[in-house]
Amino acid sequence: MIAQMLPSTDVTLLIGTDATAEAVARGLPNAWIAHLACHGSAAVSPLTLDSALYFARNEPLTGADLLDLGPLKARLIVASACETAIIPGYETVDEALSLSTVLLGAGAAGAVASLWAVDDFATRVLMSRFYEEIIAGATPPHALRRAMLWVRDLSIDEADAYANARPALRSRDEQDVTIAGGGGHTERPFAAPRLWAGFTLSGA
Repeated sequence: MIAQMLPSTDVTLLIGTDATAEAVARGLPNAWIAHLACHGSAAVSPLTLDSALYFARNEPLTGADLLDLGPLKARLIVASACETAIIPGYETVDEALSLSTVLLGAGAAGAVASLWAVDDFATRVLMSRFYEEIIAGATPPHALRRAMLWVRDLSIDEADAYANARPALRSRDEQDVTIAGGGGHTERPFAAPRLWAGFTLSGA
Protein backbone atom coordinates (compact mmCIF):
# COMPACT_ATOMS: atom_id res chain seq x y z
CA MET A 1 0.00 0.00 0.00
CA ILE A 2 2.78 2.43 0.92
CA ALA A 3 4.68 1.57 -2.25
CA GLN A 4 1.61 2.54 -4.26
CA MET A 5 1.30 5.82 -2.36
CA LEU A 6 4.84 7.01 -3.03
CA PRO A 7 5.23 9.26 -6.09
CA SER A 8 8.46 7.62 -7.25
CA THR A 9 8.31 4.92 -9.91
CA ASP A 10 11.66 3.56 -8.75
CA VAL A 11 10.42 1.41 -5.88
CA THR A 12 11.80 -1.90 -4.64
CA LEU A 13 9.06 -3.89 -2.91
CA LEU A 14 10.06 -6.84 -0.74
CA ILE A 15 7.20 -8.84 0.77
CA GLY A 16 7.11 -12.10 2.71
CA THR A 17 9.90 -14.53 1.84
CA ASP A 18 11.43 -11.97 -0.57
CA ALA A 19 12.16 -9.66 2.35
CA THR A 20 15.34 -11.39 3.45
CA ALA A 21 17.90 -9.62 5.59
CA GLU A 22 20.32 -9.83 2.67
CA ALA A 23 17.88 -8.22 0.22
CA VAL A 24 17.07 -5.44 2.66
CA ALA A 25 20.75 -4.82 3.36
CA ARG A 26 21.42 -4.67 -0.36
CA GLY A 27 18.67 -2.11 -0.97
CA LEU A 28 19.10 0.23 2.00
CA PRO A 29 22.32 2.06 1.02
CA ASN A 30 20.76 3.64 -2.08
CA ALA A 31 17.22 4.15 -0.77
CA TRP A 32 15.80 7.67 -0.43
CA ILE A 33 12.91 6.45 1.73
CA ALA A 34 12.83 3.01 3.38
CA HIS A 35 9.82 1.57 5.18
CA LEU A 36 10.66 -1.53 7.23
CA ALA A 37 7.50 -3.26 8.49
CA CYS A 38 8.83 -6.23 10.41
CA HIS A 39 9.62 -7.50 13.90
CA GLY A 40 12.13 -5.80 16.15
CA SER A 41 13.72 -6.17 19.56
CA ALA A 42 15.99 -4.13 21.79
CA ALA A 43 19.18 -5.74 23.05
CA VAL A 44 20.01 -6.32 26.67
CA SER A 45 23.38 -4.62 26.29
CA PRO A 46 23.87 -1.50 24.16
CA LEU A 47 27.60 -2.14 23.82
CA THR A 48 27.15 -5.12 21.51
CA LEU A 49 24.77 -3.30 19.10
CA ASP A 50 22.68 -6.45 18.82
CA SER A 51 19.28 -4.81 18.89
CA ALA A 52 17.80 -6.12 15.68
CA LEU A 53 15.17 -5.98 12.98
CA TYR A 54 13.94 -9.41 11.87
CA PHE A 55 13.04 -10.23 8.29
CA ALA A 56 12.08 -13.36 6.30
CA ARG A 57 12.86 -16.64 8.06
CA ASN A 58 13.48 -14.58 11.21
CA GLU A 59 16.83 -13.37 9.85
CA PRO A 60 18.17 -10.45 11.89
CA LEU A 61 19.81 -7.23 10.85
CA THR A 62 21.49 -6.06 14.04
CA GLY A 63 22.52 -2.55 14.92
CA ALA A 64 26.09 -3.50 14.06
CA ASP A 65 24.97 -4.81 10.67
CA LEU A 66 23.07 -1.59 9.94
CA LEU A 67 26.04 0.54 10.91
CA ASP A 68 28.22 -1.41 8.50
CA LEU A 69 25.85 -0.57 5.62
CA GLY A 70 26.73 3.13 5.72
CA PRO A 71 26.90 5.64 4.36
CA LEU A 72 23.14 5.57 3.86
CA LYS A 73 21.56 8.17 1.57
CA ALA A 74 18.06 7.98 3.01
CA ARG A 75 16.08 11.09 3.82
CA LEU A 76 13.86 8.91 5.99
CA ILE A 77 13.91 5.34 7.31
CA VAL A 78 10.80 4.12 9.11
CA ALA A 79 11.47 1.17 11.42
CA SER A 80 7.83 0.16 11.83
CA ALA A 81 8.46 -2.56 14.38
CA CYS A 82 8.56 -3.04 18.14
CA GLU A 83 11.23 -1.47 20.37
CA THR A 84 13.26 0.18 17.59
CA ALA A 85 13.83 3.40 19.55
CA ILE A 86 14.47 1.77 22.93
CA ILE A 87 17.88 2.53 24.39
CA PRO A 88 18.95 -0.70 26.16
CA GLY A 89 20.97 -0.34 29.32
CA TYR A 90 20.43 3.42 29.48
CA GLU A 91 20.85 3.33 33.27
CA THR A 92 24.52 2.39 33.01
CA VAL A 93 25.90 3.84 29.76
CA ASP A 94 26.44 7.27 28.24
CA GLU A 95 25.58 6.40 24.65
CA ALA A 96 22.07 6.49 23.15
CA LEU A 97 22.45 3.43 20.95
CA SER A 98 18.96 2.46 19.83
CA LEU A 99 18.32 1.14 16.34
CA SER A 100 17.06 4.59 15.33
CA THR A 101 20.25 6.34 16.42
CA VAL A 102 22.31 3.63 14.72
CA LEU A 103 20.46 4.43 11.48
CA LEU A 104 21.35 8.09 11.94
CA GLY A 105 24.94 7.13 12.63
CA ALA A 106 24.97 5.16 9.39
CA GLY A 107 23.94 8.28 7.47
CA ALA A 108 20.14 8.49 7.39
CA ALA A 109 18.83 12.03 7.84
CA GLY A 110 15.81 10.92 9.83
CA ALA A 111 14.46 7.76 11.44
CA VAL A 112 11.02 6.93 12.80
CA ALA A 113 11.09 4.22 15.45
CA SER A 114 9.11 2.87 18.40
CA LEU A 115 9.53 3.16 22.15
CA TRP A 116 7.65 -0.04 23.03
CA ALA A 117 5.92 -3.10 21.58
CA VAL A 118 3.33 -1.65 19.22
CA ASP A 119 -0.12 -2.81 18.16
CA ASP A 120 -0.16 -4.14 14.58
CA PHE A 121 -3.44 -2.71 13.35
CA ALA A 122 -3.14 0.69 15.05
CA THR A 123 0.38 0.99 13.64
CA ARG A 124 -0.80 0.22 10.11
CA VAL A 125 -3.44 2.96 10.36
CA LEU A 126 -0.90 5.40 11.81
CA MET A 127 1.67 4.69 9.12
CA SER A 128 -0.88 5.00 6.34
CA ARG A 129 -1.90 8.42 7.59
CA PHE A 130 1.74 9.43 8.15
CA TYR A 131 2.58 8.86 4.49
CA GLU A 132 -0.60 10.59 3.35
CA GLU A 133 0.53 13.66 5.31
CA ILE A 134 4.01 13.51 3.78
CA ILE A 135 2.61 13.21 0.25
CA ALA A 136 0.38 16.20 1.01
CA GLY A 137 3.53 18.23 1.73
CA ALA A 138 4.14 17.93 5.47
CA THR A 139 7.67 17.46 6.78
CA PRO A 140 8.27 14.12 8.55
CA PRO A 141 8.03 15.61 12.09
CA HIS A 142 4.80 17.43 11.31
CA ALA A 143 3.43 14.43 9.42
CA LEU A 144 4.06 12.12 12.38
CA ARG A 145 2.47 14.52 14.86
CA ARG A 146 -0.60 15.07 12.68
CA ALA A 147 -0.99 11.34 12.08
CA MET A 148 -0.77 10.59 15.80
CA LEU A 149 -3.39 13.17 16.75
CA TRP A 150 -5.64 12.03 13.91
CA VAL A 151 -5.43 8.38 15.02
CA ARG A 152 -6.04 9.36 18.65
CA ASP A 153 -9.26 11.18 17.77
CA LEU A 154 -10.71 8.65 15.28
CA SER A 155 -14.22 7.45 16.05
CA ILE A 156 -15.12 3.80 15.50
CA ASP A 157 -17.14 4.69 12.40
CA GLU A 158 -14.31 6.83 10.99
CA ALA A 159 -11.74 4.11 11.65
CA ASP A 160 -13.90 1.48 9.97
CA ALA A 161 -14.55 3.70 6.96
CA TYR A 162 -10.84 4.50 6.63
CA ALA A 163 -9.80 0.84 6.81
CA ASN A 164 -12.57 -0.31 4.48
CA ALA A 165 -11.39 2.17 1.85
CA ARG A 166 -7.87 0.73 2.17
CA PRO A 167 -8.22 -3.09 2.27
CA ALA A 168 -4.46 -3.58 2.58
CA LEU A 169 -4.66 -2.13 6.09
CA ARG A 170 -6.40 -5.24 7.37
CA SER A 171 -4.65 -8.57 7.66
CA ARG A 172 -6.48 -11.61 6.34
CA ASP A 173 -7.63 -12.39 9.87
CA GLU A 174 -9.07 -8.88 10.27
CA GLN A 175 -10.87 -8.53 6.94
CA ASP A 176 -14.31 -8.99 8.46
CA VAL A 177 -13.60 -7.67 11.94
CA THR A 178 -15.26 -4.45 13.03
CA ILE A 179 -12.96 -2.15 15.00
CA ALA A 180 -14.26 -1.87 18.54
CA GLY A 181 -12.80 -0.41 21.66
CA GLY A 182 -9.17 -1.43 21.24
CA GLY A 183 -8.09 1.58 23.26
CA GLY A 184 -10.55 1.03 26.08
CA HIS A 185 -12.89 3.76 24.77
CA THR A 186 -16.28 2.96 23.27
CA GLU A 187 -16.22 5.92 20.86
CA ARG A 188 -12.51 6.32 20.09
CA PRO A 189 -10.86 2.90 19.64
CA PHE A 190 -7.31 4.28 19.41
CA ALA A 191 -7.50 6.90 22.16
CA ALA A 192 -5.12 5.08 24.51
CA PRO A 193 -1.59 6.51 24.10
CA ARG A 194 -0.08 3.00 23.89
CA LEU A 195 -1.76 2.68 20.47
CA TRP A 196 -0.47 5.89 18.84
CA ALA A 197 2.21 7.55 20.94
CA GLY A 198 4.97 4.96 20.69
CA PHE A 199 6.68 6.28 17.58
CA THR A 200 9.27 9.03 17.64
CA LEU A 201 11.33 10.74 14.97
CA SER A 202 15.07 11.23 15.39
CA GLY A 203 17.16 13.45 13.15
CA ALA A 204 15.86 16.00 10.68
